[in-house]
Amino acid sequence: MRCALCAELSRRGARVVLADLNQAAANDQARALSAAGGQARAAELDVRDREAFEQLVADTVKQEGRLDLLFNNAGVGLAGEVCDLDYEDWQRVMDVNLWGVASQGRGRRPGGVPRPGGTGT
Repeated sequence: MRCALCAELSRRGARVVLADLNQAAANDQARALSAAGGQARAAELDVRDREAFEQLVADTVKQEGRLDLLFNNAGVGLAGEVCDLDYEDWQRVMDVNLWGVASQGRGRRPGGVPRPGGTGT
């Protein structure tokens, strides 16, 4: 995991939470941001798990006091002949690329996760 946006936000003073299915990669990036003088922590997250996502947002708001920006960069793709791909392959793409984004958008709309003092959408 390498996140230029995370690095820039951290450089500008943001407290960054890096969430990834690959916990080790998220930990490495959070350590790199912290070593560069930023404030960062890592969390394991499968974007297909809506409850886990909502819990991470709630925990972040509780710990940090607010959530100003949520950036979803999760995505998967398929390679091969369409006739050779299974339903499960397509389902994973839809679950990550569509429903992962849709679930995460909920925390940013009115009536979603409260963001006391937060800014941005």
